[in-house]
Amino acid sequence: LPSGDPMTVAVGFETRHPVDDVVFAVAILNDANENIYSANTSILGLEPQRLSGRGNATFRFPSVSLLDGSYKLHVGAHSLDGRVSHDHNRDCTFVVSSDTKAAGIVDLAPEAVISIAGAEQRATG
Repeated sequence: LPSGDPMTVAVGFETRHPVDDVVFAVAILNDANENIYSANTSILGLEPQRLSGRGNATFRFPSVSLLDGSYKLHVGAHSLDGRVSHDHNRDCTFVVSSDTKAAGIVDLAPEAVISIAGAEQRATG
């Protein structure tokens, strides 16, 4: 995945019986298993759902501005009270490639400006 490109994470589900107050969660971890992003549908502003039958949950990231590296993707669902949960953490990894020479995890793409005696030099990361 080129850094800055969009990414969609879609998860299908099927319930055998209705489950109340379900939220879906997504997390991205680096190679050291450090959480670099996590959220759930409730945090993102969706009301917890009553699930019955088949459906899907989708997370659309308009821009994944990470630097070069391999990242792990974890998705899951749980009820607000924690009684029902399911994590789908089957070593789902994705690799990001970046043209920048910056170090770290996130490509913040700053603009650098040096001004000397009225003359400016500009560069963007």
